[in-house]
Amino acid sequence: MSGATAGEGARGGLSFDAEVRRGGFVLRVAFETAAGETLGIVGPNGAGKSTLLGAVAGALPIAAGRIAVGGRVLAAQPGGERGGRARSLPRSERRIGHLDQKPRLFPHLDAAENIAFGLRARGARRREARGIAAEWLARVGLPGRERDRPSAFSGGQQQRIALARALAGDPDLVLLDEPFAALDVSSASALRDLVRGELGRLGVPALMVTHDPADLAAVADRVLVLEHGRATQEGPVDEVLDEPAAAFATRLFGRLLFRAVSTQRGTVLTSEVPLAEWCGVADLPPGGEAIVSIDPAAVRVRPADPGSAAASEHPGVPS
Repeated sequence: MSGATAGEGARGGLSFDAEVRRGGFVLRVAFETAAGETLGIVGPNGAGKSTLLGAVAGALPIAAGRIAVGGRVLAAQPGGERGGRARSLPRSERRIGHLDQKPRLFPHLDAAENIAFGLRARGARRREARGIAAEWLARVGLPGRERDRPSAFSGGQQQRIALARALAGDPDLVLLDEPFAALDVSSASALRDLVRGELGRLGVPALMVTHDPADLAAVADRVLVLEHGRATQEGPVDEVLDEPAAAFATRLFGRLLFRAVSTQRGTVLTSEVPLAEWCGVADLPPGGEAIVSIDPAAVRVRPADPGSAAASEHPGVPS
């Protein structure tokens, strides 16, 4: 077992073609996610997003079909007259990294021990595991904080530690369940960039459940829209955002969404829309990339008072 670069190299993709039953609800969907690709999964409550992640993680059995990563079968339940051998790997053997809304760090363990927990469970020696954990803390921007406990970190920093824990075990697949939803705007933006970069570096497939179009624009490569347990649209992020075909996607993506660069004045600049400069609520470092998401119904543009501070500081900026 090596350090922070253990996962670099060729990886296999995810193949999901299965049926999952939960009471009277049935999820039936088929898709593939290539190595190094992140598939965003969106849909209304009850559409089957959590059911899908649960089946991949091994928390829920499949009723029919097959789930495999890089040719390694995680679960199979043959149906029909031909039958076949059913199989399901235990959750501990699926080599899956998981990051959700809450960091879920162990409060009695320091940062390094939290990251090293999965490595230790797989047989790594304590010194080796802590060394790998220290490398990952540096990767996520928290060098030298190995001995600090979770209570010493902010919410955004705790989520960075949780990300390091999810990736340090050299997973074959990563599941992201609304990992940015509980963060403030600035922390979410920084963590999106970090997640995107680390997933690309490791070259693993990832599934990301989200309700925020900004997550899709910043992290995902493709989008799968689920409604009533079925896929109603799938395609590249830009294509689905530009032409949402499913009813839920139309409601979710009926927003202005564009890339911008932050300024020292606390505004963002963009060349993608007629208004070149925008005010917002995010506290972003100057020169940083940003994703701007706006509900068109909430936009109000009015001329500024020529003598006001706003007019002199932000000429032409809508309020």
